[in-house]
Amino acid sequence: MFVAQHPAEAHLLKGVLDSAGIESEIRHEALFGASGGVPVNEARPEIWVVDDERAAEAAALLRQQLPTGLEAGRPWRCASCGETVEAQFTACWKCGADAPL
Repeated sequence: MFVAQHPAEAHLLKGVLDSAGIESEIRHEALFGASGGVPVNEARPEIWVVDDERAAEAAALLRQQLPTGLEAGRPWRCASCGETVEAQFTACWKCGADAPL
């Protein structure tokens, strides 16, 4: 399973898997709209690979498609105070420490 940031990303990555002949499905897409578009973990669309034996192959393909670091849109944990900070911030809101590169 892969948790996408939004439905457009989920469909784009499902297309990558489809192109490789890896059958997958998108789940919880409707919850994203119910969240008002705010990417709450429980409201993000998920991509599930139908054949568990191809999950590692699918994960490798998806890793190639995703940006790394802060550009990935993932929250990060502050090394100074341990606070979880949303991806768009380049400094910790609690202590002011810089985000990791």
